[in-house]
Amino acid sequence: MDRLDVALGIRPPQKELPFAELDALYTHILASVEDVERVLEILSVVLLFNPHQAVWSSSHIEEMLSLQQGDATLYLGDLNSIVNTELNSIRVLHASFADFLVDPTRSKQFWINPRARHTVFARQCLRSFQLKGKEDYSLHNISVLIIKKSMSKWCGGIFPARSTISKTQT
Repeated sequence: MDRLDVALGIRPPQKELPFAELDALYTHILASVEDVERVLEILSVVLLFNPHQAVWSSSHIEEMLSLQQGDATLYLGDLNSIVNTELNSIRVLHASFADFLVDPTRSKQFWINPRARHTVFARQCLRSFQLKGKEDYSLHNISVLIIKKSMSKWCGGIFPARSTISKTQT
C-alpha cells in the first residue's frame, strides 16, 4: 500500500523510487542485449511512431530502418519476456516498459529521446522520398505523396495527413 501511495503521488518516496525494482529488472534485461542501440531504434518506432497502434508489423519496421527481413525479430530475441515478436508483429507486452524507456530519470543510458528519434524518422522519410526520385517536390507536397505511395505505412506518422507545412517557393 505504501508503494501504491508513492506511485499515485499521494505521498513522496522515502528511500527509493516506486519503480526502482522494476527499473532494475528492465535495466538488467537491456544490459544483456547484444546490440542495444539497434534494439532501442526498433523499440522507438514501436513506442513513438504511432502510439495508438498496439501492434507493429516487423516487415514495416525493417523497411523503415533498412533492415534485412527477419532482423527485427532477431534483435528483439533477448526481450521475449517484455516484447512479443510472433506472427510478423512486434508488440510491447508491458506498458511499464514503455514508460521506463521514455523517462530519462528511470532508463538512464537506455532512454529513448522522443524528440531526437522523431528527427531521425523525419530524415529517413525525406531520404526515402529523395531516393525514389521525389527530390523535386516541395515540403507542401510531401503529405500528398505519403497518402498516395507505399511509404504511407511509416511516413504517415511523421507528417500530417493535411499539410500544415507552408508551401516552399520554387
